[in-house]
Amino acid sequence: RSSDLGNVTYEMKTMTDWQMWPIPMDNISGVPFKNLSAPTYDAPAFFRSTFQLPASLSSIDYTYLKLDGWNKGQAFVNGFNLGRYWPVKGPQVTLYVPGIHLLPSPQQNELVVFELIESPCRSDLTQCKVAFVDQPIIG
Repeated sequence: RSSDLGNVTYEMKTMTDWQMWPIPMDNISGVPFKNLSAPTYDAPAFFRSTFQLPASLSSIDYTYLKLDGWNKGQAFVNGFNLGRYWPVKGPQVTLYVPGIHLLPSPQQNELVVFELIESPCRSDLTQCKVAFVDQPIIG
């Protein structure tokens, strides 16, 4: 098969007899997840985690998701698509998280990251993490 831009290649070789399938990113509720007990080399892949806001916060206006170690993909909080990340290309390094999409404690929030290239989970599961920060990082 070929694309509008020419042949599909991988490592300088033309790919033949390949197929592609669309991934509907407007509803990721049906994505099957497995528990990671060892580092994984699979990409692209969806990664899922749950978290609680601190009990001291009755509400939050907004925060920013920082994806250190992640390469390129999309992030979702409670099914809301935060957008695409590609920190090495920028300009944004963090993704804006509207507080209206975060559930107060003790409710569980869900974070889903769709990584296209390589996750930090590849060699060490303790590196498979993100951070919520109070300021955007641009540049």
